[in-house]
Amino acid sequence: MSAAQCGSLKLIISLTPKVLAMTDYTNNAQCRILRLVSALAGNEFAGISPGELARLTQSSSCNVTKDLFNLARAGFALEANGRWFLGTSLIRISHACAQHHQQCEARVASMKALTNIP
Repeated sequence: MSAAQCGSLKLIISLTPKVLAMTDYTNNAQCRILRLVSALAGNEFAGISPGELARLTQSSSCNVTKDLFNLARAGFALEANGRWFLGTSLIRISHACAQHHQQCEARVASMKALTNIP
């Protein structure tokens, strides 16, 4: 599988060091799971059915079922009434990233104030 076939992961791969970018380390199952997480995002209130996920990720329903089970086991997905949602683990990661970003911005602002940099 090429980086282009991995969809949105193309950007991530393009940001890797040149040495890694020259070798194709992509993995079909890993790319499929990441596409599934991306498809779950934005459906936090209504959820999304496995059939819709299969269509959106261009995966078989069998693979979607296996992938959802593994995501749920890791806390990255939750199922309720046949619909799937992002899990709390993934949401916690998102909040931690946002908090760290705010801390970095505050630190940069204080350093600019100390050095009189506009």
